[in-house]
Parts: sequence; structure tokens; C-alpha cells
Amino acid sequence: MKPFLLLATRAEDAAADNEYEAFLGFTGLTESSLRRWRLERDPLGTVDLDAWSGIMLSTVSRPSCGRCSTSSSPATTRCSAPATASA
Repeated sequence: MKPFLLLATRAEDAAADNEYEAFLGFTGLTESSLRRWRLERDPLGTVDLDAWSGIMLSTVSRPSCGRCSTSSSPATTRCSAPATASA
């Protein structure tokens, strides 16, 4: 099986490492089958899509209230602003 590619965006090392461990745990993949690319420090360049089983994207959203949150953030820490996505 070809590996999966995780495109990560967390700038803090501890948070990035914790997120990667969570992806490994939830997917059941191993480090050799889930390769992480930290976009905040390394430009991605051209990706050969045929080289990967799939690509996962981790993001940190910043709603209009200004607080960072993710889909795993407790509801009590999220603001009431409607969820939006942008390209």
C-alpha cells in the first residue's frame, strides 16, 4: 500500500506532534504509512498524486470571534460565529 500524506499547519512543535499522534491513533496507520508535511515551515512544491494512497489536511480555524478552534475543541470554548470555509 502507498503511504498517506498528512499536510499539517500547526506552527507549535508540541501541538503538531500531538496532532500527528492523534492522526496515527484514529486512523490506525503507522509512521511509515502516514507521512507528515509541515506546511508552516516547508513549502510543499509539486505533489505526485500517484505516489499516495490519499492526502489528509489538518487545519486550525479562526472564527470571526478570533479564538482558534478545531472540530475536536469543546463546544464551550468555541464562539457562536457560523462556520465558514475559504480556499
